[in-house]
Amino acid sequence: MMRELQGLRASAAAWTVRGTGESRADWLQRLMVAAVVLLFPATCLLLDRSDSIGLLLLTVIGLGVWARNRLRAGCSRREWLYLASFVFFFLVCVLAFELGRQTDSGFHMLGRYLRLLLVLPAYLALRRYRPPGLLVWTGLGLGALALGVDAVWERISVAGFLRPNGDANLANVFGDLATVTTFAFAAGYVHLGSRLPRLGSKLAVLCVLAGLLACFLSGTRGAWLALPVLLVLFLVGRHLLHPRSVLIGAGSVAGLFVVLYLVPQTRVRERIENAVSQFRTYSEVQQGMQSLGDPPICMGEQKLLKAWAGSALPLSHQPVDWKVVYEDGLRRRALVRLGCQGRFGVLRLENPNDHRIRLKLPRAQAPGTGRVHTRWLVSGTAILKFGHGGGSVHSVKHARSYRALDMFANHQQGGGVTVTLPPHATFKVLPVEAVFGEYRYAALSHSSISERLTMWNEAWQLFRSHPLLGVGLGGYMATVQERVAQGKSPPLGAEYDHPHNEYLDALAGRGLLGFLTLLALLGVPAWLFVRGLRSPDPERVGAALAGVLVTAGFALFGLTETIFIHSVAMVWYVIMTAVFLVTMQAEGGAE
Repeated sequence: MMRELQGLRASAAAWTVRGTGESRADWLQRLMVAAVVLLFPATCLLLDRSDSIGLLLLTVIGLGVWARNRLRAGCSRREWLYLASFVFFFLVCVLAFELGRQTDSGFHMLGRYLRLLLVLPAYLALRRYRPPGLLVWTGLGLGALALGVDAVWERISVAGFLRPNGDANLANVFGDLATVTTFAFAAGYVHLGSRLPRLGSKLAVLCVLAGLLACFLSGTRGAWLALPVLLVLFLVGRHLLHPRSVLIGAGSVAGLFVVLYLVPQTRVRERIENAVSQFRTYSEVQQGMQSLGDPPICMGEQKLLKAWAGSALPLSHQPVDWKVVYEDGLRRRALVRLGCQGRFGVLRLENPNDHRIRLKLPRAQAPGTGRVHTRWLVSGTAILKFGHGGGSVHSVKHARSYRALDMFANHQQGGGVTVTLPPHATFKVLPVEAVFGEYRYAALSHSSISERLTMWNEAWQLFRSHPLLGVGLGGYMATVQERVAQGKSPPLGAEYDHPHNEYLDALAGRGLLGFLTLLALLGVPAWLFVRGLRSPDPERVGAALAGVLVTAGFALFGLTETIFIHSVAMVWYVIMTAVFLVTMQAEGGAE
């Protein structure tokens, strides 16, 4: 093992020494390119702005190379095809912005997408100062290890439930990039094994386990869904694998997931159960919406009431006991007199404790100004507060029969009603929906699954109305807000400036042309990498396999996240696909 370390140190020292006939400028630029390749996978998510600094260094070096070559890139047709996929993506974004709805959000997105054009100088820098394969996988291994350590540290050091996210404050992107970093590193296992026969396997296991820890602890469900697909794609290099290694590797991944699932502190089980519960709630709300008519209505449908109560925000340490009940006799007749028809339930809240408890029942608030009004049919005992300073406070004491309670608040404070239950008090409520979705949509609040499904539906509707170029780059949020104001869409669909799906974001904002350029951005590099899998050289086939896994990973992440809207993810894709393409090719470029 010591002999391997000494050989590794000697190789690194020899590579960093200024070569015969190499100018000082070339030597320094070669070292800077090597530093970017080595440090970028670890620092891009852990140090602020390090992704932009890495891309800037490669851009400056690449522009210098281009200028010295008299603006001749010297790229092959396949290399130009790779570069063109980035350029066409950006040009369609410009076209959609110019011809569609122009918003501040779209302008900022256009600024982010400018980074895609820097793929040309970055690629020229990497091709001119081609880093050795061992340096590439050392950087990926350090990245997987650093992200795993950071994820464990964040989970241990932070009280409460805060998903690890590095310095990017984007837990989903943290989990996504940790996943592709880990798989790309694992793709170089044969090359590492040939250079470090004894030490390489031990380091590989350590880095892969650390990277998988970062993926699981991040709570990124999109990355978890991608894991089985990436594992299957990883096996395309089966001619380089031993069956025993495949079995041990797959078993280790499954075993690690089971362990993390069973340990409550990791929150893996909680994330999965929340996803199942949220999807069930969304399905029930959709069914309930179809069973009720137009406002004003008494929202007494059992599934909707359960979903509404389940989305309540607790404001006390002790939970409220609740259930949906059906009234009869005098109480039912009171509800009928207040305008409720048919068979309907009411929400019964009970405080079994010796101290008061509070919760906030949500209400969907449409865009607008001025005062807002909501009506509840209530009985029992509770204190209700709608809004804050300019809102209304109502006390209901031992009301045996139902009565209508009208509450008013300022528009920006109309997102819910706070209910305070005295000790051992019981309170019943049946909300009356004055505008469509006032409480039906509120039942979907605080649910990331419901948000995504709602936004996906809205994005699809926007594409159907503007199929060629969409509503305009970045025009999703403003257009959906208009639909919300018109009563055509739920407020939940206008929470973000993108619909959390890369493909639907392209269709809604850039239409069919944008969708096709997105497929090219993912598909063209993937096609080039698949061709490289035929190589018998471990270094080249490892880089090709890493490129396949990265492009497939980004394609899968795009199903649940608008991955290219985030600068760090975009820069990661630009730099690392260029690194793998250069590493995959023989000296002198592609065939």
